[in-house]
Order: sequence, then C-alpha cells, then structure tokens
Amino acid sequence: MQDLKPTIWPLLFTHKGSVFGNGFLADIELCGRLLAEPNAEGVWLYGVKPGALAVGAVNLATANTELLKALVAVFVDFAEESKTFGQFKSMVEQYFNEGCVRERQRAADGADQSQGQPTE
Repeated sequence: MQDLKPTIWPLLFTHKGSVFGNGFLADIELCGRLLAEPNAEGVWLYGVKPGALAVGAVNLATANTELLKALVAVFVDFAEESKTFGQFKSMVEQYFNEGCVRERQRAADGADQSQGQPTE
C-alpha cells in the first residue's frame, strides 16, 4: 500500500440558489473558502469561511455535491426558523462570517506549501 503524504488543498467555491422563507423568497449567492484534505478513503472538505462546515466523500466531485447539499440544508433551516427576511439575512451573514481560526491557519499553511510546486 502506498503511503499518502499529508496534504491539503486550499480551495474556493461558489454557491448560488434560492430558498423560500416565511413570506419571502431569498436568492443566495456566495463565494467561500475551504480546505480539501485527501486521505485513503477519499477526501474531506473543511470550511474556512464559512467555518461551520465539513463534508466527506470518496472523491472531490462527490464531496463537492455533498458540500452543496449541506449548504442548502443550512439555508433551508435558517429560512424555516426566520420570521422575516431581515432575520434570515442576519442568520446567513453570521453563519458565513464565522470562520474557523484553525482552518484559516491550515489554509494559510497549505497555500505556503503549494507555492512554487508544479502541478501534475
């Protein structure tokens, strides 16, 4: 069995979608940051911004699908809990802006590691 050397990939992602709330329809468009960490079983995606996010799957494409499903679930929950659009907007902004300090540092370290390394 081949040894996997620890590596992380700092990535950007986008999400665009709509969600129905209590008397409102919200369009959501965001760009976020995450870390992809491959391992023997597949890959894990850890949120940097938003920080409260982690999904895993057998490959990066499937992990991306799971990431988008997780985001939709979060936004639907916020919409169901909100009495007004303003409350919903506040919840989404708070969620998005709460980054994970640990993952931000790992992202910075990963970016430093990848500087000057050729891609295969």
